[in-house]
Amino acid sequence: MSVLPSDIMASAEKYIADKAEIEWRNGISRAYYAFFHYTLNKLNNIPEKPKNKGTHVHLTEYLGMLPVGAESIEAKTGRKISYRLLQAKSFRVMADYDINSELSAEEARGHFESIRYSYNQTLSELS
Repeated sequence: MSVLPSDIMASAEKYIADKAEIEWRNGISRAYYAFFHYTLNKLNNIPEKPKNKGTHVHLTEYLGMLPVGAESIEAKTGRKISYRLLQAKSFRVMADYDINSELSAEEARGHFESIRYSYNQTLSELS
């Protein structure tokens, strides 16, 4: 892999430290993708994605209904990670699509910190 999830998170941290709203939005979005790609890459037995389902939905549904013994984590941990991904995705969707609403530095930092916390929790659970 030429780019690691940790590289994406490092990029997100640079964006969030900037003074412009567009950079904060990019930071939130990048942080989500760091979390998403880390999680996706650490799982070994994700079934093939149906053509009528997106990758993000497929991953969160798989984790939310994790079959016993399918991965090295318990089903309860899978549900926690699924919930965190869904919450992080909601922040990313807001940052990427709700561009007519102002995003304050405080709100952006809060969303970013929430995603980074979830990413770090998942790092410890999946390593």
